[in-house]
Amino acid sequence: MRKAFKPLLALLLLLLFGLAGPLKAEAIRSGPNASPAHFFQDESFEFEFLRTLGAAYYGGADIMECLDTASRIGEGDEDAWYDEWEKTADSVHQLGLAAEKNGAAISAGRAFLRAANYYRTMDFYLRADPDDPRILLAGRKSRQTFLRGMRQLGYHIETVRIPYEQTTLPAYLILPAQGGKKLPLLIVHSGFDGTKEEVVLYPGFAALERGYAVLAFDGPGQGEALREQKLYFRPDWEKVLSPVVDYVRSRREVDSGKIAYMGISMGGMLAPRAAAHEHRIKALIANNGLYSFYESLAQRMQGIDALAFSDPDRFNLIVAEVMPNSTAFRWMVNNGKMAFGVPDAASLFRRLKQYSAADAPGIRAHSLILDGERESMPGQARKLYDLIIAPKTYLLFKSSESADLHCQVAGSATGAQYIFEWLDKLMKADRP
Repeated sequence: MRKAFKPLLALLLLLLFGLAGPLKAEAIRSGPNASPAHFFQDESFEFEFLRTLGAAYYGGADIMECLDTASRIGEGDEDAWYDEWEKTADSVHQLGLAAEKNGAAISAGRAFLRAANYYRTMDFYLRADPDDPRILLAGRKSRQTFLRGMRQLGYHIETVRIPYEQTTLPAYLILPAQGGKKLPLLIVHSGFDGTKEEVVLYPGFAALERGYAVLAFDGPGQGEALREQKLYFRPDWEKVLSPVVDYVRSRREVDSGKIAYMGISMGGMLAPRAAAHEHRIKALIANNGLYSFYESLAQRMQGIDALAFSDPDRFNLIVAEVMPNSTAFRWMVNNGKMAFGVPDAASLFRRLKQYSAADAPGIRAHSLILDGERESMPGQARKLYDLIIAPKTYLLFKSSESADLHCQVAGSATGAQYIFEWLDKLMKADRP
């Protein structure tokens, strides 16, 4: 029976990754948006390493700690990825404890923030079994260490539970020095796999140093809400955003007329969808812009995705054949099943098709749609931008600026400069 699927398997590999046969990292990098390998040949390991290393600009990593960790991880070795990042995280955490004991608050706080980011990184590839206890352990260590670091560094940070349907959403409200006046505020969340702790590092710190308050939260399918509460993604994201807006507007520190909202990665589709229905925000930032994750996948599958609807058993068998050959594809399927609460790949693809920013013409907020020359889902940001009728700006990061990877990974200095120059101009303008 398995033999009958070999032609489809070969075609799927060809369409997805540009070859028919075992996946090679060199073949992945041969496309028009390819980026050179700096540390790993495996494209997924390379990107995730840059994601962690890139946090160094805002204090979430140190270069040699990351390089030493990478040197201990074999190419594509997912178990070593967890083990070695855990060793580094624990070691840096001990540095923080020692500094804390000595009364060196700044040293302690900075060590804790680095350790928190390494704890976030370590469980990235633990998605085959959503009940793996290491997933909960990593998330809890990351959150606890992050909060310890923020408090040692003197940030005014509150852990918040935002009322949401029959439960709550976990969030942080962080305030800069107020000066007695109401503050503009940035609401921010991640996408397919990020956490609220990560988005505090970037763009949260960039907002804080420019005088914005920050509300970072995990929605259904994300971070703490997924791991601890088993809340799964939903397509009508306005039902998630509106309670958050209710909450921030209730805070006396916040200028309700100056609320900006940023969604990152898959959040670059969720946020526009929500903003099309929730009109109490002044500015929308889609980082990077995304019309449909499903559409981006389907464009490379050339119709094979239809099997998820017409013959799910066949589709699942083909996917099972492909997954061992690609870290990126394997992780995407496993993480998707966990975050959407579905049992198999066919169910995931059917669910993904329900998610898009097709409602974008309803957006009223001033909108900034970000894109990059090496964006992993090319064409999606421009499609989203073209749908928006309200005042809008399209910003393409070029490779010469080193911020052109997905969501400015490892290029947050340049990313923050462009994003907040646009936002500052809007927030200071005399507009309704």
